[in-house]
Amino acid sequence: MRSPKDMRIIQIDITNACIHQCSNCTRFCGHHKKNFFMDWETFRKSVESLHGFEHCIGIMGGEPTLHPQFERFAQYLAERHRADSLIHLTRKPIVNFPQYIRDKNYFVNECLNQCKGIGLWTSITGQYYRNFELIQDIFNYQSINDHKNPSLHQPLLASRKEMGISDAEWIPIRDNCVIQNMWSASITPKGAFFCEVAAALDMLFDGPGGWAIEQGWWQREPKDFGYQLNWCEICGGALFHSGRLASEEIDDVSPLLYEKLKNTGSPKVKAGRVMVMDMKKPQPGQPMPDTKNRYLTNFNERVSNENSVLFPDTINAIVFCQSVENHYRKKQ
Repeated sequence: MRSPKDMRIIQIDITNACIHQCSNCTRFCGHHKKNFFMDWETFRKSVESLHGFEHCIGIMGGEPTLHPQFERFAQYLAERHRADSLIHLTRKPIVNFPQYIRDKNYFVNECLNQCKGIGLWTSITGQYYRNFELIQDIFNYQSINDHKNPSLHQPLLASRKEMGISDAEWIPIRDNCVIQNMWSASITPKGAFFCEVAAALDMLFDGPGGWAIEQGWWQREPKDFGYQLNWCEICGGALFHSGRLASEEIDDVSPLLYEKLKNTGSPKVKAGRVMVMDMKKPQPGQPMPDTKNRYLTNFNERVSNENSVLFPDTINAIVFCQSVENHYRKKQ
């Protein structure tokens, strides 16, 4: 396991509202009877608590652009955790949007800023389009995925005890969890967490909450994670290495977690969008890529050709411009 201080990113989950209900979502979208929207004071405290963290601070959801105060949150984060270098690269037509994002991430985020600054995790919504200029101007990193592609999500709602894994076997498996070791710590309205999935489980099952959102919480070492490690007991992040397409919007859950979801009144369970796994058989599905881009390795597939969000709704005028230099050349 890693300390949050050693992570490339720490996320601030500002909402769990989303336009999708992806299969095996890390935020369990579709299972909540009521979505949360982080209040301004909690967001401000979250940003201030990360003072001194020298890597990327992300805004995450759900879909973060759905938050009513998204613009205010984004501008404040940019002011308090500003990247060293920002270059505006959207002043010309963008032919291939995923390629543009990938190039910008590499040049502006990795090369110029050494992965320090602010990031946005988004499914590319209508709200993204309405905030397009703001987003391009202030975020030096963007993780885009409209989930209309071959994106694989592994089961997360499962317990190791249902698989017969002993305590002695479990500890090294848990400590090598690909999610905690490659992804992010997180802050929700209920506190700060060593792992983003643990944070989402605490929200889903009305847990005790995280650590106080205060300066330095992210410097804790694994030996200090304490009670938060209990969430690992009902998480499949370290257990499964195959998954189903996110676009199917069906969750794979163990029998015990299925009962827990029913007790919460999960809308997704009521809609029949949950498959109960046979814990005595290998989990079916396609193998997950063994990379940090575990869900989708091909960046050019992160926005589908069928996604119309980034296309203008109307064209009001077409303006033809001629340079002064060319004008005088023609006169001569």
